[in-house]
This record gives sequence, C-alpha cells and structure tokens, in this order.
Amino acid sequence: LQRLAESERAWDIFRAGALRETIEAAIDQRIAKGPARLPDLSMREILETIDKNNRENPAAREYWMDMNDDEYEVPSLFRDAATTEQIHQLEERLGIKLPDDYKEFLGLSNGFGQAFSGIISEAPLHSSKDVRKIGEDEHYFVDLFLKTPPEEIFNDTLYKDNGTGKSDMQKWTKVRSAIEIGQWDIDNTWLLPPSRITETRAKVAEVLASSDFSDEVK
Repeated sequence: LQRLAESERAWDIFRAGALRETIEAAIDQRIAKGPARLPDLSMREILETIDKNNRENPAAREYWMDMNDDEYEVPSLFRDAATTEQIHQLEERLGIKLPDDYKEFLGLSNGFGQAFSGIISEAPLHSSKDVRKIGEDEHYFVDLFLKTPPEEIFNDTLYKDNGTGKSDMQKWTKVRSAIEIGQWDIDNTWLLPPSRITETRAKVAEVLASSDFSDEVK
C-alpha cells in the first residue's frame, strides 16, 4: 500500500476517490474487531508453512547463501520425529508434564532448524535430548523480568523511583524458572509455567486499572 501511494500515476485515481470506501471499511473493521487472525492451522501445517517459506522465499534463500558460502540448496527444517518413549523420557528427566502442543511438535519433528525471520534466523529448536531446565544458579536468566508490556512502560514508569527508594519494577514478574527448548548465540526459546503467565497478566491488569499510569502508556 505504501509503494502504491508513492506511484504518481495512481495519484489522479486516488484523488477521484478510488479505493476510499474499501480502505475506510478495512480501517473501521480493524479498529472494531482488532487485527485479522490467521485461519486455524494444525501443528503440521504451521511447521510445513515455515519450512516452505524458509526454502522458497527469495530473502530467506539469499540469507542462507550469504551465511553458507553461496550453497544454493536450503535444507529442510524438519528433523526425524521423536518417539513416544523419547517424549516420556524427557518429561521424566525434567520432572514436569510438558504441554500437549509441544509434545505434538516433538512427535512431528524432534527439533527444528533455523527459520529465517525476515532479518536473521530464529534460534533452532532443540531435540528432546538437548532440552534442559534453566538452573537456579543461572541468575542472569532467572532474574529477568517478563517484559510483556511495551518497553516504554518499563523504561519510563516502572523503573522510576516510587518514593520509597525502590522502583515499581521490583514488583514485576520474573522468569524464576524455565525450560530451554531452543538456543542460538544469545537467543533463547523457553517454555514458562502457566502460573507465571497468569501472574504477568495480573500485573498488566493492575497497570491498566491504576491511575498512576497515563492513557498513552495503557
């Protein structure tokens, strides 16, 4: 749409009102109903879509060739499926019950390659044998705040001294525990306990209900 607006040949058409009603209706729908949702896809369909884009998208292929000495053939992201026994052994080793959708993923592909994100590649996902718990001694990770709201809330509000000598940020949800299911360089992919997400949602609700935060922040 931006490129279309930059076309001088289209300006006379736009001035005549072409597309006006269509664009206005689309904006009204976006405001009233929120962003359009992708159709429900199965886990297999999601993985196949990512894999297809990674192999066929020109930008993804160019990135792959730049990072791999001009090797043309982009490999599949899929790995051999994990067995039921491998998934069971992983749960026993971690001492938790894994989410059903994650177990479904492992049953389709025991790990997943580096998918191109549009800028760089995402962290690959581990096979079941490499999945691990973030240890309590890994303070950098366990003490991280879950920055669910926009960054400016943390930088401009919660980090500020609230008059007690401490910032409201200290009340925010921390990671505390996580399961690392993917990693590359400084990028990590984690599973977090549902209770941690519930806690974070409650914190966000507090911000939305509080008079201490501006409407712009909310």
